Amino acid sequence: MSSPFLCSKPFLHDVISALPSPTSRHPTIRLKPSPFPRCSSFLAPFPSFSAALSTSKPRAAKLLDKIPNTECSHENTFSVSPAPEKDVLFTGFSSSRQGKEEENGILKKSVDSSNKSVVSTCGSEVEKHMMEIGITPEEHELEALLRASVEAGRGEKVYHLLHKLRTIVSKVSPSTADAIDAWFRSSTAVRVGKRKWDNQAIKQAMENGGGGWHGLGWLGKGKWNVVPTRVDGEGVCLCCGEKLVSVDLDPVETESFAECVESIVIKKERNSNFEKFQKWLEYYGPFEAVIDAANVGLFNQRRFSLNKVNAVANGIRQKLLSKKWPLIIIHNKRLLGGKMNEPCNIKLIEKWKNADAIYETPTGSNDDCYKMQMLCCYQ
Repeated sequence: MSSPFLCSKPFLHDVISALPSPTSRHPTIRLKPSPFPRCSSFLAPFPSFSAALSTSKPRAAKLLDKIPNTECSHENTFSVSPAPEKDVLFTGFSSSRQGKEEENGILKKSVDSSNKSVVSTCGSEVEKHMMEIGITPEEHELEALLRASVEAGRGEKVYHLLHKLRTIVSKVSPSTADAIDAWFRSSTAVRVGKRKWDNQAIKQAMENGGGGWHGLGWLGKGKWNVVPTRVDGEGVCLCCGEKLVSVDLDPVETESFAECVESIVIKKERNSNFEKFQKWLEYYGPFEAVIDAANVGLFNQRRFSLNKVNAVANGIRQKLLSKKWPLIIIHNKRLLGGKMNEPCNIKLIEKWKNADAIYETPTGSNDDCYKMQMLCCYQ
């Protein structure tokens, strides 16, 4: 800590030992055995402690008031043994928010490291604050929020958190799985859910979301059948026999990804080259598939082969209902000199050009950027 107002751990312990017990107007709050493991500004957020200190040692109180809060002080504030009253914990949480404007970076870390007792007691407030300052919750935080929502019987909140787990956590831990299991076995889960819904609206919502989920809340009422099971390599549940649906990027994610790709390309590519490709796509598209000619043509060999590219292109074309050629993106240097002048290769290139299925990226360009832009445009 760079502040000139430093006080050592032994000094603060002496101050605490001089205070009468209890030192707080909240008798249920007690300091842990080692309240100052890394930082000496632990007491700053609690006015009652500062008031008690001022009656015993005014100089110590003044020093504490001048010590700026750090990540450690906020984290230690949340490490106070929790009292059953929500307002006690919420007071500690609210006090850490007061310096948001001047300590935004610290708060981002301190809220992120807050313990489960605070998250469980003030769950909605903590989650809202994390969203306000741009923190993505981790699994242990989502688990704490989920357990609190399950205990409170808040079906809509549970639904919201399950979707957050789906998008943020690729594989849940056993403890999170237990929390999910507790919800579906609860009496509240039996009662929540709509009795009537529009099947067409559900279908449309699933398509808009990338497939596999609709986001319109619980559908149907009744008891859930909860059994342990496994999923095979093909995504089929070994219990019910249903195959899990592959979830694609939703429109918002696709648009965000496309904007990110475009911003990277603009920095690295000449604007005229990329704009030319975008106009070409608008005129000759859409395409249902794209082939990286370099990766395919050099697969397991050092020399570039157009025959391999042609074989893959024909295979993809046969699988598409439209029978349309996939877009072949190739760097222009691959088509210059050597074996490219052989009749068989010239014939292949002419065939793709006549089908408007090949695009040559210019010298100095990264063909990966062109492929990603094409995929984003026709997601």
